[in-house]
Amino acid sequence: FMFTISLLLVEKKKQIPLDLTNSVFFIYAIHFPIIAGISRILLKLLNDGEYKYLIGYILSILLTISISLLMYKVIQKLFPRFLKVITGDRV
Repeated sequence: FMFTISLLLVEKKKQIPLDLTNSVFFIYAIHFPIIAGISRILLKLLNDGEYKYLIGYILSILLTISISLLMYKVIQKLFPRFLKVITGDRV
């Protein structure tokens, strides 16, 4: 999925926003605890049904990325030096 999106961006000569590229390492580093918690919550909240796991899977990805980006923005705004330390000065 992401490979296809990347190809489309390259073919259309679209630039990925610099702020988004800077947050990639942070998202990579923080995604596991977030997705683990979200998955547990979603599996309890979603009704048993044919598409429970599919819906849970898709929602967990979307929520994890959204929460991670929000956390990145808040930390970047409030604690920019701390963000540099925890990301190894990759931002």
